[in-house]
Amino acid sequence: MNHEELIKELAKALCRIGDALPQAEILLMLHPTAVMKELVMTLYIQIIKFARRAWKWFRESPMVHALKAITHPYTLRFKDTVESISETSRRIERLALTLSMAELRKTREELADARREQSAIHEVTVETRQKIDAYHNIQFAGLLDTNRRVCEIQFSQLMSFASTTPFATPEVIRNYHTTRRNRNRRRGTGSSVVFQQCPQLQMWASETKSAEVAICGGFASRRVIRDFAADIIDLILEARLPTLWALDLPDMEIRYSPEDIVRYLVSQVLRKNHTLLNEKSGALSAARYQSASSVEDWFALLGSVLEGMPQVYFIVDMEFLQKSVGGELSWVLLFRHLFECLKARSLATAVKVAFLSSRSTHRAEIRHVDQHKILELPRGRQARVAKGSDNRRTEGRRTGRGRIAKSPFFGNTAGATPRDALATTAATE
Repeated sequence: MNHEELIKELAKALCRIGDALPQAEILLMLHPTAVMKELVMTLYIQIIKFARRAWKWFRESPMVHALKAITHPYTLRFKDTVESISETSRRIERLALTLSMAELRKTREELADARREQSAIHEVTVETRQKIDAYHNIQFAGLLDTNRRVCEIQFSQLMSFASTTPFATPEVIRNYHTTRRNRNRRRGTGSSVVFQQCPQLQMWASETKSAEVAICGGFASRRVIRDFAADIIDLILEARLPTLWALDLPDMEIRYSPEDIVRYLVSQVLRKNHTLLNEKSGALSAARYQSASSVEDWFALLGSVLEGMPQVYFIVDMEFLQKSVGGELSWVLLFRHLFECLKARSLATAVKVAFLSSRSTHRAEIRHVDQHKILELPRGRQARVAKGSDNRRTEGRRTGRGRIAKSPFFGNTAGATPRDALATTAATE
């Protein structure tokens, strides 16, 4: 019975040694410290000691095995060595666990140090970035200031170049027509009844896109048309909408070309379109203005300076246009081509053009306007009757601080200012 127990315990001990050896080897590789090496060396000595005893027992004869199973059982001969091996294995495991915890602690400390260094680097980076941003802001501000000064210089040059026309200033021409209109009203020779509830003008003013209208009459209606020009300019300006005009002065005896007329309109746009003072604006190119040699070139420049304006009104006198020297031109088609160019460039600028005609020689030009956009004034006796009926209505036309009781152009606007008469158009733009 003792012999059987001895063999069984020896087998168990050999299995435990077989499990302890590879584990000890791995832990020694992971933690090659002096203490670990000493424990592994102790383990090897104990295993060798056990192996020597087991080998010695194995070489004994069966009779000796039977005798020593009684005199030297497993407990006296092998148990102490096996327990020493087990204890040393446990010590190696505990030491490995302790070293692992120490390494983990060290790793945490290194990670904390790395985070502190990273935080310090981040602060330095933020400070450096702020300094770079401040430097860029200063540099960009200086660049913007320089670009704006360059734009202002170019704008001043373009204004000087575009303003070199043989015409009087727009303010002088407007004051002339306003004075003539006021004098005609005092004399009772003006007439505006034909413009009351006019569908052509109402449709023209309510359009949200570029549109044209023609006011046509005979030579006897020239005063009515000129007074209408003064009235509608006042009305649109009071609505704070940009308005440009090219009106004729009867006593003006100068020679001018069609290019001068378009340059005259461009100079008026430059005075009103302040969005051009931008370094990104492509309209501020002195070379383009200096190289413009034809009416088409100047109309292209006119389209470029209109960029940034929601809407603009042109009041154009056909008499003034046809007095120019330089060949036959279709001004209606030129303005229509301007509409198409603005639409092709996807610009939201709405250009409203009113052509004023008081001579039969203008018929060939006015025929290019759509028929439903032409307002024909009464001629001969009809014009005289309209004039007399209008004189009886003139007194009630204006009431109190410039308010218009009935607008002669856009229908009834009782109690409304001229600005209110175009409020719908301005809102849609």
